[in-house]
Amino acid sequence: MLEDNKWLQLGTFLKNRLKKPFKHPEFVLYFVIIIVGFGAIGIYSAIFSKNLPANRNDFVIANIASYFLAVIATGSVELIFLQKSNIKRAIFLLSIGAISLNTLLFFLSTQLTSFFTASIGLFIALTVWWIANAENTNIIEPTFNAEIRQEANEKHGKDW
Repeated sequence: MLEDNKWLQLGTFLKNRLKKPFKHPEFVLYFVIIIVGFGAIGIYSAIFSKNLPANRNDFVIANIASYFLAVIATGSVELIFLQKSNIKRAIFLLSIGAISLNTLLFFLSTQLTSFFTASIGLFIALTVWWIANAENTNIIEPTFNAEIRQEANEKHGKDW
């Protein structure tokens, strides 16, 4: 039944990729320190700088919007190149939809000077990046799952 329902497959894929990284401190630390910390340096400088244009909100919102466009682009490209055969097209279309929505949110954020739309765009971008990199072996130690499988085989595999 699950093989036939691509909606369920897509939902399972997204749920697993949202939850799995929390088991890996190296992934969470990479996300917090590199992606949110260093990646958003332009936002922090806009918030804490004393020498800003007349309207500080415009400057901060523009930095948030440009940051979330960069994050959504990298996350979406990562998703597009995934090799999940059953739901590859759904993931591709989801990625294109996320980029399109965030592009719209970029223009709305900057034209309306809206922290609300900028925050939505930022949340979507960081969520897409998280899902896209949930199994990235450059971030997550690849031997972690192998060690758990090996231990399970040694303890339980012989008696089953």
